Amino acid sequence: MVVDANAKIVRELKIKTGIVKRLIKEAAYYEKESVQQAEKADKMEQEAVTEDEKYNAKKMAEVAQESKQMIGDSKHRMEKAAQELVKLLADNAAELESAAELVEEARQQVQAAGL
Repeated sequence: MVVDANAKIVRELKIKTGIVKRLIKEAAYYEKESVQQAEKADKMEQEAVTEDEKYNAKKMAEVAQESKQMIGDSKHRMEKAAQELVKLLADNAAELESAAELVEEARQQVQAAGL
């Protein structure tokens, strides 16, 4: 019974660590995309001559703004997942002693998430 409980905790640790890792990548992607979209919108705006080009430049600026908004949402989800991982580590420290490598990876992901 104790082995089953430890196995469930280790499994949950792996899952939550993976979630934090994925959300870190997602936040970085949105930041990169936001910069690219803003640069593209600026370039389109400078080169716009016709009404269609001006309209397309305006729409690209809106896309860039949406990308910026996704950064905040993504970071919020990342922080929440990292906090849940920290809580899991704290609440189950004794049970996780046998999974030192997983605990270390989880701590690294929490640190990478900025907590």
